[in-house]
Amino acid sequence: MSNAKGRRGKLARYKAVTGGGTFSMLRHDLVKSPEFINLSPSANKVLTILIGTHTTEPNNNGNLSAPLPQSYERFGMSDKTLQRALKELVEREFLEVSKQGFKSQCTLYALTCYPIGDFGGKIDLRPTSKPSDKWKKHRPPTA
Repeated sequence: MSNAKGRRGKLARYKAVTGGGTFSMLRHDLVKSPEFINLSPSANKVLTILIGTHTTEPNNNGNLSAPLPQSYERFGMSDKTLQRALKELVEREFLEVSKQGFKSQCTLYALTCYPIGDFGGKIDLRPTSKPSDKWKKHRPPTA
C-alpha cells in the first residue's frame, strides 16, 4: 500500500514541477539502441511525435495517424519527407500499419514499442498486452 502511495506522490511532485503537463515515456532500451540512433533525422522526429501522441489510459496505440495534409503543421516537414520517414519507420519496424488508408481515410499506425489497444475491429491488428518490440528483431536485408 505504501508503495502505491509513493508512486502517486512522485507523480504529484512531477505534475507540480511541470505545471500539470502530461508526459510520454521514452524507453531507455529504445533511445539508446543503435536502431534508434541510426534513424534519419526526419524518421526520428516523426517517431518521437507519434510517441508523444500515444496514451495509455485509454491505450490509443494502433489508432495513431500522420495525415499528409497536416504534414507541415504537425510534423514540420513536407508531404514527401513525411512519407519517406513513415516508410523508413515501417521498414525498420518501429511502426506497423494497423489499418491501410484509402481515398479520404488516412493510414493508422501502431508503435511496436508499446502494447496495441483494443478498438473493437476498427483496426487490422489484434490488441496485445505486451509490446512486440519488432524494432529490436529487425535485420536489414542483405545485399
